[in-house]
Amino acid sequence: MSIDPTSFCIQLKPVVDDDCAWTGELEVNIITDKNNPLDKASFVAMMHLSEVVACSVAYMEENPDLIGKIEEFIDSPEYEDVPTRQEPKVQYTDGNIVKLNFGSNTKGNA
Repeated sequence: MSIDPTSFCIQLKPVVDDDCAWTGELEVNIITDKNNPLDKASFVAMMHLSEVVACSVAYMEENPDLIGKIEEFIDSPEYEDVPTRQEPKVQYTDGNIVKLNFGSNTKGNA
């Protein structure tokens, strides 16, 4: 998998027990390329946004009402209008062969 070097990723790493079951504890990390090419101001702004997103996990633990508000937002029509999964389109059929297009950006190279 190739990640854009300008990306900032929030890693949610569960703490697991000996049976590999999540204990409920979580490590939250911000990951970016050590050679991120963003200019300094853009890097600082993106790091700040990443810290806000990462910190929201701990904030929700102390403010559980926020979880409900976020869940309401996820269930709202405005959020549901965002396509999260495209239905496959039939590109062609040839006898019992059907080629489907799932609208992927990887074009089959993921």
